[in-house]
Amino acid sequence: ENLGAVSRDAVNAQLSALSKPDREILARQGIRFGCAYVFMPALMKAAPIRLRGLLWIAGRRPSLAGVFPLLPPAGRVTFPVAVGAREDFMAACGYGVVSGNAYRLDMLERFAAIVRKLAREKVKVLPPAHLSILGSSAESAVPVLKSLGFKARKVDTDLTFAPRNRRAHGHQTPQ
Repeated sequence: ENLGAVSRDAVNAQLSALSKPDREILARQGIRFGCAYVFMPALMKAAPIRLRGLLWIAGRRPSLAGVFPLLPPAGRVTFPVAVGAREDFMAACGYGVVSGNAYRLDMLERFAAIVRKLAREKVKVLPPAHLSILGSSAESAVPVLKSLGFKARKVDTDLTFAPRNRRAHGHQTPQ
């Protein structure tokens, strides 16, 4: 019903109920449990993204009143979205929207894993090479880091980040 991607927050209760063997079975079937989304990486290629978008539009055609969202550009990891773009449509296509940009979920999750690893290693400045995963600038990465549960800011040419206190803030799904 979500075309292969769902916010982790939306299914947290079900995920908590899964045993380790259950998770392993789902992982073998191609399900990825990311920090913000549960998704199928096999559906993150251009043709499945296009098909998912078309299926979403077809399923909601009567309620769209002839105003159909634009399909994501083929092969793009990130791209700007129009003000008022349907985030549910973008998620159905496999993109998370953060501050006016859509990021492909697999790349967003890969970036999150790298940043979490760097934070565990006590790195305070994000190496610029890691921004290429998102196809993003340091300025655009600040809201992405914040949506992933980090404090972040651009200082001169550096992008500094640090984990937030999880108890005080909890996890935020990219919006």
